[in-house]
Amino acid sequence: MALLYYVMETSGNNPVAVFALSIVVEALSVWLIVTAAMRFFTGVGLAFLEIVIGMRMITLVEEAYVGRVNGTIAPLLVGLMMLGSFVAGPLMQLTSLIYVFVIAGAVVLVAAWGSSRINWASGAERALEH
Repeated sequence: MALLYYVMETSGNNPVAVFALSIVVEALSVWLIVTAAMRFFTGVGLAFLEIVIGMRMITLVEEAYVGRVNGTIAPLLVGLMMLGSFVAGPLMQLTSLIYVFVIAGAVVLVAAWGSSRINWASGAERALEH
């Protein structure tokens, strides 16, 4: 629990960082119920995260470009998921499943760090700031 609190505080309450931590907990768990619960929550969390990121990206662009942005984001997410699956197989053959999950968690944590630098405020919120 302390690790979860530390990740939330150091990541600026970034939910992607919590998702990265849940991937690592899922990999390192030795209890069936914890592993199953984390697998469920990471699966559901990934679905919600994809929707929220897509929605936020669409609200950040002008109305004329919404179709282009959505048409770019959806294949990009699916393509990167397929690329990750393609890399995970040989990587698991070289190491083990636990290492693959820990590496995936590290990659998501780096992405969370990168996404924490993005100004996610919508146009209306940015107008109120100025």
